[in-house]
Amino acid sequence: MTRKILMGCGLLALLAWTGLGAFAWWSVQKKLHITVAEAADQAGVDEIALLRDAVGTIGKDLAALRGDLDKSLAEVANGLDEAAEERSAASTAGATARIATLEKRIGAALTALEGRTRTALDEVRALRAADITAANVAKSDPKEAPAVIAVPEPSSPVAVAVEAEKPSDEVESPEPAPTLTPTAAPPTKKKRFLSFSVKSAGIDFDKMTSFTVIPSLSRVGFDAKSTLHDFTGVTSKVEGTLQLRLGDPGSEVTGSITVDAASLDSGLAGRDEAMREHLDTAKHTSIRFDLTSITKAQSDAAAKRTSGTATGTMTIRGKARPFEMPVTIQVDEAQRLVVTGQAELALPDYEVPVPNKLGLISMDKTVKVWISLRMRAQQD
Repeated sequence: MTRKILMGCGLLALLAWTGLGAFAWWSVQKKLHITVAEAADQAGVDEIALLRDAVGTIGKDLAALRGDLDKSLAEVANGLDEAAEERSAASTAGATARIATLEKRIGAALTALEGRTRTALDEVRALRAADITAANVAKSDPKEAPAVIAVPEPSSPVAVAVEAEKPSDEVESPEPAPTLTPTAAPPTKKKRFLSFSVKSAGIDFDKMTSFTVIPSLSRVGFDAKSTLHDFTGVTSKVEGTLQLRLGDPGSEVTGSITVDAASLDSGLAGRDEAMREHLDTAKHTSIRFDLTSITKAQSDAAAKRTSGTATGTMTIRGKARPFEMPVTIQVDEAQRLVVTGQAELALPDYEVPVPNKLGLISMDKTVKVWISLRMRAQQD
């Protein structure tokens, strides 16, 4: 009899435990919804929004190009006018200089020719006087008559008007006639007015540049694991700035990223409400990361790529802790800065309660935080 009673109690206890388990499962499944989340960037940046931003960038570049071309063409027109004036002035100045040079050389040549003429006349007068003296001597004493002296002919014919004969005590030596060599005008420095450049719309890797987050094209989120299924929380309500030299990001860098904590969406309303309670978004509205340095930095200007470990301070639920995340920074075809990275984060470090449902469903204490940011360079 006792054995039957014990068997009956056991059966009742088994039925009660089964009923309690079924009731617990029914209660939990009403609050749970299994969703399949895409991977990080992954989180759905609208291709139309990307295209719209790229078209806007092209429009700005074309406007800048048009302004630069207008300015450059105006410089070309001014350069043409200046070049014409320079050529005219250079031609006039060159002709004047050549005429002055020729006048000087002609004057020098005439002076030398006059000197040679006077010398020749003096020689003729001396020879004539010598002939008269010889003739007188021959008449008086033919034996002492000197030999006939040959009169040298002038080295070159001279056709000039000769003034009245004047005695000359000195005989000037003939000077060689100067050779008239035309001189070229001094070269003028040419102005290269046709060589102009258009300002490049690219990002200078050697220049310190400031960037601003484009919220509509950026995503920040986390991936979590639980005993029932994995899920992802994501938001595009993100703001931030970054200042660095892409060619040497390890030398000097500052920046910050701020996320609206209440906007994180996991795809399930009940879970999102519990998440906001655990993050205490009523008091702590944002999650913030302040960047202080990039370590292990590497840069490739040719590939327009930089990488390293972003180091700084993460603030969640009002608790600030050191945090590191390996990141990759790439310049895309629209001249935007694309910053991606991921790292593990322990929720207890920030005093965030870890969800647990009736001891049956629990979430891992560590989540994977990821970023996919698109940033635009600020105009100087």
